[in-house]
Parts: sequence; C-alpha cells; structure tokens
Amino acid sequence: MKKLLACALMISLLGLFACKKSDQSQNQQAQAPEKSENFKPQKKKKNQQQQDQEADDNGGGAGKQAVPATLQVYKEKDLVKSIPQTDFASLTTTKIKAGNKDVQAISMKDFLAKYGVKGKNVVLTGEQRTAAITWEQANSGDLYLMLTPKGRLKLYSANKSAAGQKLPKRIDSITVSDSATPTAPAPQSKPAA
Repeated sequence: MKKLLACALMISLLGLFACKKSDQSQNQQAQAPEKSENFKPQKKKKNQQQQDQEADDNGGGAGKQAVPATLQVYKEKDLVKSIPQTDFASLTTTKIKAGNKDVQAISMKDFLAKYGVKGKNVVLTGEQRTAAITWEQANSGDLYLMLTPKGRLKLYSANKSAAGQKLPKRIDSITVSDSATPTAPAPQSKPAA
C-alpha cells in the first residue's frame, strides 16, 4: 500500500510540473509577436529619411558630409555674405531652359554684381571639388546658378563657356580673388552638436 501511495504521489507531482511547464510555454508564445503575411517593418523617422536622401544626392554611401544649408560668398578670405537655403528661391528670379525643363536661375554675372564682389578669378567650391574660372568666364552671361527641386543651387553652363573644366555641380561657396593664382578660403569648422 505504501508503494502504491508513493507511486500515486509521484505521478501527481509529475503531472503538476508538466501542467506548469505547458502553461509557461503557452504564455511565452502568446507574448511573442506573431508574424503575419502582411507584416510591414516600421518606417524610418522623417529625419533619418532626409539624411538618407541627402546622402543619395551626394553620391550615396556612408561617410559623406551633409549638404550645407548656406551658400558662402567670399572676397579673398573675407566672408561677404552667407545666404541661407531658405533665401535661394528669392535669388533665382530668371527662368532658363536647362535641357528640356524650365528652371529658376540667376546668372553668375548678376549674382556677383548683387553682392558687389569683383576680381580677376572666381573659385567655385562644392561636392568635394573646387574649380577656378576667370572673371570673364564668370561674367560671360551663360553661367547660371539654378535652383533644383530640392532647394539647392547647382551650376549650369548654357553655352559651355567653361568647357574643359570640371566644375562642381552643387555650389557651397564662391570666392572672388584679385590675385593671379586663386585660393579658396579655409573651410569653416562647424560647432560640435
């Protein structure tokens, strides 16, 4: 009889532990998110999407610098004007034909006259490229700063007056120099965020 009682007690204890384990596994499965056929990953934050888009505009890839939000105009090494990106639309008042599209632009001649800078050479800096053009090329009337749909300024040459030179497409700074050998200003360091 004692053996039978001990055996019954053992079976009931094993049954009790088995029930607890099955309840725990059912709770864990219920807590785990179920994947369905219509599962969609969470969308990126808006700020992250803008950074990705800017990286794509810069040529993609990690380690690329963010697009500057201003256009810097220098006379030699002195900053004449810093134009925020919000003012680019008010600068570009002329409509020109770029390819098969009509775009807003300002001629380089008008732009330089607006800020009262004169010299012998003009240094155009942007997109990890710097190019120097003569004052005559800058004032020829066929070199434009055009506004892109994303609100940036790109360089456009209607008659290719600066042919043979690799000009930066997007412009970050313009430096007017009186010297025979143009020099670009030292890049300004951004404050740590």
